Amino acid sequence: MGLHISDFLVHIHEALSPEEQCELEDFVRSQPCVVGAGMSPKDPHFMTVAYDSDCGTAHGILARVRERVTGAEMIGL
Repeated sequence: MGLHISDFLVHIHEALSPEEQCELEDFVRSQPCVVGAGMSPKDPHFMTVAYDSDCGTAHGILARVRERVTGAEMIGL
């Protein structure tokens, strides 16, 4: 059976340095069920996260993001 990929957008309120952005992307990508994560090149306050919805939830992943940046919220759900 294949993956059921869903994605969501995270708005990050804090201004992150390029190094912090890379660290956050790496952290999110290392989470169970996440298949991809990337900061927007045009607006570094936005990160798209793709995940296997059979394995995890957007809310669960957001909780992990908030371990690194407290000012993070989902957009569009």
